[in-house]
Amino acid sequence: MCNLLLSWLKLSGYEEREREKLSANPSPSVATPSPASPSHINSPTSPSVSELERSISDNERGSFSLSNDSSSELRRSNSNQSNHPSNETSQKNNTSQNLNGTPDLSTSRVDHLVPSFLKTLVMKQFDPKKADTVFSNVDSTPEWLERMISSSSWRRLLYELSEEHKNCLMLNFAIQRISEAGYQTEIASLSTASTYYSVFNRVFCDTLLNLSIHTNNEDQFQEYLNDLKKLCCHSPHTYLYAQSTLLAIMKKVDAPYLKRTSQELEACVASKGFLARKVGFLLSNTVAYPQVHSCLSCILSEQSINPGDIIQLYNLYSEGKSKPPVDLLRIPELVELFIQALFTPSQPVNESHKHKYLYLLAYIASVPSNIHSPSSSSSSSSSSSSSSSSSSSSNNNNNNSNKNKNRNTNKKKKFHHNDQNLLNKQDMIEETSEEEDEEDEEEEREREKEREKKIEKKLEEVVEALREAQSICHKNSFGSELQISAQTLKQYIKYPIVCMGVLHWIRVNLTDPSYYDTSHNTLCTPIHLSLLREISALHPLLQLKSLQILVSCFEMESELNALAVLEFKRTLVDNVLYLLQCGCVIPVLRQFQKWSPQIDQSLIRYFLNKLFGMIGGNYSLIFIREMIKILAFTNPDTRLNPDSKLLLSNFLDECLSHQHELTESEIKIISQLRTTTV
Repeated sequence: MCNLLLSWLKLSGYEEREREKLSANPSPSVATPSPASPSHINSPTSPSVSELERSISDNERGSFSLSNDSSSELRRSNSNQSNHPSNETSQKNNTSQNLNGTPDLSTSRVDHLVPSFLKTLVMKQFDPKKADTVFSNVDSTPEWLERMISSSSWRRLLYELSEEHKNCLMLNFAIQRISEAGYQTEIASLSTASTYYSVFNRVFCDTLLNLSIHTNNEDQFQEYLNDLKKLCCHSPHTYLYAQSTLLAIMKKVDAPYLKRTSQELEACVASKGFLARKVGFLLSNTVAYPQVHSCLSCILSEQSINPGDIIQLYNLYSEGKSKPPVDLLRIPELVELFIQALFTPSQPVNESHKHKYLYLLAYIASVPSNIHSPSSSSSSSSSSSSSSSSSSSSNNNNNNSNKNKNRNTNKKKKFHHNDQNLLNKQDMIEETSEEEDEEDEEEEREREKEREKKIEKKLEEVVEALREAQSICHKNSFGSELQISAQTLKQYIKYPIVCMGVLHWIRVNLTDPSYYDTSHNTLCTPIHLSLLREISALHPLLQLKSLQILVSCFEMESELNALAVLEFKRTLVDNVLYLLQCGCVIPVLRQFQKWSPQIDQSLIRYFLNKLFGMIGGNYSLIFIREMIKILAFTNPDTRLNPDSKLLLSNFLDECLSHQHELTESEIKIISQLRTTTV
């Protein structure tokens, strides 16, 4: 492995630069910087490539262990060796003795230290122009590059270099080879993955496949979605290609996650300018409906709902049979504006227009997509099939009659009676088929009527649920009245759109510092949190929104006394842990990891005691890593209860079984924790 990076050092021109430094300063002062400081990379005492080759070749034949003291000796010996060539043999032997005479470090640790040191040199001294000469000197992919691609640690080095040197031809070629080798998931978040079409298309398709696999795992889905945003929003060309591809797939496949992906990409680009919204209108064919397009453009550009636009949209979607497609209204920003207008307690709602707001919001949430009208398609298909069958039968009849006429000209009188019977049978078959087609059409019309009735009934139910929930939230009662209202709200939280409105109401109340000025409101907080837990258990896709509310409450500045604030935060931790029980595991751990350096140790102890009482064995690697980050901020004096200490010890033991997949710093944290818990 070390020989691979030595080749890279030669490509980067490191040795030539060191020779130039030595020729400019023939008698440099010997300095021994700290091994932990990266300044020794550019110092005159840095080892040359040839010296590193000699040291590595000597130590590959023996046991190779390296400590901080011995690494300093290595730099001194290399420096003296460069100034006194006559002592090269003795200095080389001294270096070998220093390397072999330190029994403190294991071979595995040395295998980590030496490549890490060499990677630091490569990142510091890499020369993209010299690296590009690889293409002019070889006819095929170098063997050392193939070996680097097969190693995960060296691939990470290539990724870091490609992000820093985006115009390096050799690194771009390496990214293409990595993509061809099947590591598309690793390069999905790289900006260089969008440079070449073949690489972009391969990574794009692989990420879409991963999204389809993890539709029921919100954590993994969000990670792949973030990678896709970085990949597709790199340039206008990649964005248009991605959106056009998604639109083409959605026309053939009914996959809601693709619609969500398209909307997430549009929102990501729309934050940089309104042009993305115009492109979205073109791709979704909104421009084919001028009135809808005009209303939506006005609302989204002003980020506020105008009653005039609402009236116009209401008339379009409530009157007549030829209504515009509901997908034109399914824009997350538009839904959020409706919810803010209806469920913000302090914001008045015009009673004469409130029904229109509720109707449009319920229509967006409950009516199925009707881009292709089932009635029209079915009737057209049935009519086309009947016409085709009649035409085909008539053609067959004509063909048969012509054939019979040509073949039986001499026997016309003899078989005239039989031909007449045959024609009568043909007419009977045609009449029967036409009757059957008419019956099929009638059945299809009946099914369509039943379907429309169900849609209308569901729409009325959602409108009524929104009306009841909006009335309660806008009234914003407290005390015993709120307890009664909460029971009413729990009857309607089976509808996701109602839950979104209730969550907005909870956020407005609990994130307002003035809400806690009176004891009446403070006593109402458990009711709000109870509703939040109910919603999180029923609707997994709203768990992240619930977590964001709890995070905002936890980080809010309050004028309550210190003990009351600590007790309130402990209550919030309980609710955060409830989300973890519901399946929102990794986002909860990552959020608590952000809190760990700045919150009271008693809250960390409380969180860990509760957490270890919930979890079991067979931990995933990502769970282990997130837990290690939290435990790294734990004070050694933090007192866990005996059961939690035992569970922590078992957890650390299982972590060590994954040490070949952990970094050096993570293993060090585990070792320190094992020492303090024993």
